[in-house]
Amino acid sequence: MSDSQHLHMSFLSAFQSELAGQDFRNLDTMAWAVTGILLQNTIHLPAWVSCLPDRADAASRERRFRRWLSNPAVGVRQVYQPFVTQALADWSGHPLYIAVDTTSVDNHLVIAQTAALYRGRAVPLAWQVFKRQRVRLSLEQ
Repeated sequence: MSDSQHLHMSFLSAFQSELAGQDFRNLDTMAWAVTGILLQNTIHLPAWVSCLPDRADAASRERRFRRWLSNPAVGVRQVYQPFVTQALADWSGHPLYIAVDTTSVDNHLVIAQTAALYRGRAVPLAWQVFKRQRVRLSLEQ
């Protein structure tokens, strides 16, 4: 079994136990996406496809990920919340640093994010995307 297949199976097992009741196909694709991100060290979607041991061509594998990312049946909160909740529960007794940040994307979107800081990384807790050109948001937003 290759490294990518071993990592995929580990994620799939964790996802199935934490997200019981979710469609297996969505969990399988999510496990491959996380595997691709970690092994390729990038969020650039075309790089993920090299981790899939599939006979389909690269364009077909990339379409699989794009369809999954735009699938309305895949609820971000449903998928993400159990893992963040567990991580924060295990964090008790340690200081928790929270950061609030905004980032502009393509000069017409702004992502506002609240994140826990851990080992020099920001682990997203909540985020909201706004259609606007300026990074500055009002307090209400």
